Amino acid sequence: MDDLQTPCLLVSLPALERNEATMRTLMRGSNVALRPHAKAHKSSTLAAWHIRRSQGDLAGFCAQTVVEAEMLVRGGASDILITNTLPPRGATSLAALAAAHPSVSLGTLVDCDAHVIALKAAASSAGTRLRVLVEIECGMDRCGVAAGSDASVRLACAIIAAAPVLEWGGLHIYAGNLGQIKSLGDRRAAVAAGPAAAAASAVAVFKTHGIDVPAVTGGGTGTALLDMSAGYLSELQAGSYLLMDGNY
Repeated sequence: MDDLQTPCLLVSLPALERNEATMRTLMRGSNVALRPHAKAHKSSTLAAWHIRRSQGDLAGFCAQTVVEAEMLVRGGASDILITNTLPPRGATSLAALAAAHPSVSLGTLVDCDAHVIALKAAASSAGTRLRVLVEIECGMDRCGVAAGSDASVRLACAIIAAAPVLEWGGLHIYAGNLGQIKSLGDRRAAVAAGPAAAAASAVAVFKTHGIDVPAVTGGGTGTALLDMSAGYLSELQAGSYLLMDGNY
């Protein structure tokens, strides 16, 4: 221990392997793909390990920042979604990362016209393409547009119109706060009333406008089974299950 350079992440390999295998087993046979979030460990070494262990079962990874996305690229990830909106400087950094690694698919979120404009300008300047999803507000009150709103449709149309430098990626619907609800019954009800209801409303409105929704991504470790059984996701973003948390 005296030789370790800190801060340093120490994990129990048997527990890590058990957690990874358990989630992969739970996901098999479902219609939901696993896109684990890497914000819990922020480690290119663990990302590379996860890719090797997954046996091709991962849809990709999530990151919270461009720096985390860079870490995932170093770990060998080929598909990364930044589950956050980016200011113009962040859009420029993401486009530069995409241009430097053309074999890697990189995406991010928007919830206003300014985000779309900045991403389009950055991707055009860098000569690259970015995948863009619309953030839907589902109860956390921190970002996103209302499910079923005109704003959500307008943003999707702006992304589609910005092709080929932007690619319409679908919807991001995440309520991480629900994983902290202690009662399983209350947690199930909150998932149904929050992200599941928001997804149903959002997708229905897009269908009326003739807009296909390529993906609905969200969920987390604390609500993983409830998210999958609710049937609103095409991708699950659980990530902290690798290290796990006693609160779950």
